[in-house]
Amino acid sequence: MSISYLVNKETEYFTDDLPFLQRLLGFTDPIEAAENNFEGELVLLTDGANFSTAAHFTAFFKYNKLGTIVGSVTGGSYVCTDSSKDLVLSNTRMRLHYSTLVYELAVEGLPKSMGIKPDIVVKKDINDLLNKKDPQLEQALEILAKI
Repeated sequence: MSISYLVNKETEYFTDDLPFLQRLLGFTDPIEAAENNFEGELVLLTDGANFSTAAHFTAFFKYNKLGTIVGSVTGGSYVCTDSSKDLVLSNTRMRLHYSTLVYELAVEGLPKSMGIKPDIVVKKDINDLLNKKDPQLEQALEILAKI
């Protein structure tokens, strides 16, 4: 699904701080709302395994107030790095994997160095895992059932 179905107006995604090629490819173009965009209630589930572009999406979701976020703090923020390169060191043959670009969303007021906090915090514990329960999903379904 394209984000254009979740917004109701033209919306910025990435900042303009990206290099020429990414700007040329349209990374910094605003997202235009789809004509038949979704207008129902949305619930987004998050946890600490949510990072990189998934954390970008969570930050976008929160900043633009697209719905309710349920779960625990994400492992990433509205800033992440990529455009990775690999290098093998000649003497040790160790592989070095490193990022060359920072991708930052056009959002304000969210902490740069912390994950995105959910609106409703629901944590899993070992008993949930052992009993095959998903309290985050259960909470989300409760929210949607009230609509």
